[in-house]
Amino acid sequence: MASSTTYGSVKDLFENIGKEVQELAKNDAKQYRSQLKGDLSQATYSRNSNGQETPSDPCELNHEYHTTVTGGFDKNNPCKNRPNVRFSDIYGGQCTDSKIRGNDTNNGGACAPFRRLFLCDHHLSHMQADQIDSKDNLLLEVSLAAQYEGKLLVERHRECKKTHEDFKTNICDVLARSFADIG
Repeated sequence: MASSTTYGSVKDLFENIGKEVQELAKNDAKQYRSQLKGDLSQATYSRNSNGQETPSDPCELNHEYHTTVTGGFDKNNPCKNRPNVRFSDIYGGQCTDSKIRGNDTNNGGACAPFRRLFLCDHHLSHMQADQIDSKDNLLLEVSLAAQYEGKLLVERHRECKKTHEDFKTNICDVLARSFADIG
């Protein structure tokens, strides 16, 4: 930033600083992008004795077979043990000290919004660090959650539109908000 630059307001100054910091962070992140990007077709899992057969299309993933983090008993089903009611006046947001590690226990706890409580991510809660040995396998497990979450949201959105004529929310908005929670 040049020392002779003038700004119309403090807000303009901070916006300029923010842009510069964002650009620096973006450029720094470029060197790590390849280290963080998973390739679904390269994911492997212990139940496959015939070598690597993971579909490259995440829509073809099957929670009973394409996973490394659970040992069966339907723990691999991302929607297992998740309530049918995801958005409700009865359930509300959840506030607790025990759900968030490092949470200040003196103030009643942090609150999770409705959609954060009931995601199809059951299998991820059984994941151990030694079961995920590559970024490709991590992508596999998160893709399973996203696949089941997406299917469930599309079904529920369709049901809601049938019973509530004034419901105008676009399915793309619903999916984007939910996947922001997963990602």
